[in-house]
Amino acid sequence: MFAQSVWSLYNTSNSPLLDNSVTVLEKDNNGAIWVGCTWGLFLYENGNWVDFTDSVPNPQIRSVEVDVYNNVWVGTLNGLAMYNGSWNSFNNDSLSSFTINDIESDSSGVWLGTINGLYLFSNSVLSLILDNSSLEPFLNVSSLSYIGDSLCIGTINGGLGYLYNNTVNWTNISSGMLDNTVVDIAVDETGIWCASPYGGVQRHFNNGDWYFYTPNLFLGWPSPDILSLFITENSSLLVGSNEGGLIEFDKVNNSIIYNITTNNSGLVDNKINDLLIDNEGLYWIGTENGLNTWNGVLSSIESTDYNQPFNLNNNQLLLSSPENIRIYTINGQKLIDKEKTKQVNISGFSTGVYFVQINNITYKVVIY
Repeated sequence: MFAQSVWSLYNTSNSPLLDNSVTVLEKDNNGAIWVGCTWGLFLYENGNWVDFTDSVPNPQIRSVEVDVYNNVWVGTLNGLAMYNGSWNSFNNDSLSSFTINDIESDSSGVWLGTINGLYLFSNSVLSLILDNSSLEPFLNVSSLSYIGDSLCIGTINGGLGYLYNNTVNWTNISSGMLDNTVVDIAVDETGIWCASPYGGVQRHFNNGDWYFYTPNLFLGWPSPDILSLFITENSSLLVGSNEGGLIEFDKVNNSIIYNITTNNSGLVDNKINDLLIDNEGLYWIGTENGLNTWNGVLSSIESTDYNQPFNLNNNQLLLSSPENIRIYTINGQKLIDKEKTKQVNISGFSTGVYFVQINNITYKVVIY
């Protein structure tokens, strides 16, 4: 049985990208992928690229948001634009001076997280919601996301806010956080997950408790500096780090499924600015050195014994019923010894030949 790991790379040498630093990835309602770079905005759809760099107020792209009507909102270093088949730029005196770090949309309009505070843009009217007076000494909004009816507001060194019915409640280091900066937010049924440069992933439960994922606090965690988060359809958490590569995290069992780096995969750079999974299950990974896509299979795995009582699927060895299983290296080192199990995770195995022993019968598996 065979599972093939497939990686692709898009950069300035082999695609229309004008810059290899990919800052933003967003999927629209048609499944097309919007790619924002330190210099340039691009659309990838059905194998074709479109360059929209000249259509936005500034080529330095900071945020992209798709609303329920499939309008694509683009925040730049200086100004806001919207695409709905044609482009509209909103570069009045206020917006043209804004660096728009993040955008979140709802029935009210689009919320803009800027270096000058939080704004609501609705029916072409810009309204200031929160500025310096709401949080000392400044309010630099870096990330936005909804949990229920509350708008979560991540800031640079100002903590985390929850805006509900025109009232904002702030939490920070003094009330339980490890790091006052939140650069990305992911939401699930348990609460919110915050990406931070020094606090790793900060998890805020609905009951108010905090839990932290850093190298010092969680065994095997590769980096304290986290840049991006994405929750998958199977409820795992994808984590993009600064120099620590990509982590897929099992939220239910509170464990690392794998840590992808340049050393064990086709990943081009260990600094991951943004990431998502498209409608076909393909991983899109924006790095400082190009845009990777990946099919999600960690290794090429083949069993040379075709009557084996197990299946190899996406780095899992699966049995139909609980069995006693041992796995050895070609040199005889025992790696796995489990009783009455139906599943073994082999994602951490390096390339090579392994022997799988099930109820004292041995089978050979090759990972390459």
